[in-house]
Amino acid sequence: MDSTPWYLDWKLWSAAVAWLSFLMNITPWIKRRLKGKNLILTTYPSLSLSHRIGITNIQWHLRIENTGGRDLDISKVFLRIGEKGEINTPLITTYEKSQAEQTLFAGVRVKPGETWQAFFCFWEMDPDVSREMRNIENATRKELTPTPSTTTLFPNQPQMSTDLITKINNFFSRQFKLKPSEFPIEVRIHTNQAGEFKFSGFRFTLYESDIADLKSHTERYPSGDGITWHSNINNWIQVPVAKS
Repeated sequence: MDSTPWYLDWKLWSAAVAWLSFLMNITPWIKRRLKGKNLILTTYPSLSLSHRIGITNIQWHLRIENTGGRDLDISKVFLRIGEKGEINTPLITTYEKSQAEQTLFAGVRVKPGETWQAFFCFWEMDPDVSREMRNIENATRKELTPTPSTTTLFPNQPQMSTDLITKINNFFSRQFKLKPSEFPIEVRIHTNQAGEFKFSGFRFTLYESDIADLKSHTERYPSGDGITWHSNINNWIQVPVAKS
């Protein structure tokens, strides 16, 4: 009976090559799995801060990198500001270069090794507060839009009623939560696959002059500026962000 040496057995080598090919194909997958699910956040050293009738608005350039081994679908991003999270601002829009190119945030997928970076625009968006703000905008628009009769009799800009000014000022007082103080910031990023990632240790400081600057916006409200239309006066202040 003929006996073929093992090193000449083509079936053995075919099986070995098949296993080697299998291992080469599966090794990258195993490495990705071993990396788990992880995000790294890099922030710009300052942010832009303003408000809309007292409602906090923030623009901040963020860079989010997926250093894990799986695709991550980011569904929510928001800032928790203050020692007790007094201000919560969800991500509403993003843009890369120009504010004119803002797009509503509806989620984004970041693959392993990929980076998502943009200017992130955060607004406090409580539904009841937003509804009340829209009512104020509608009332302002109604009072300040000239009609043919008022245009003839009063050629100058129509004036807002005292009652509406009082209503706007009261709304501003309730919604304006900023004060001279140090504000810690926590960035929370929610993903469908790995739950929520929390990045803390950021903080910014506001001074009396900053608050005075932000409150000065109210002086233009009687003309509708800052409510139904916006002048070219800068409404934002630049605030340095520290990392502990």
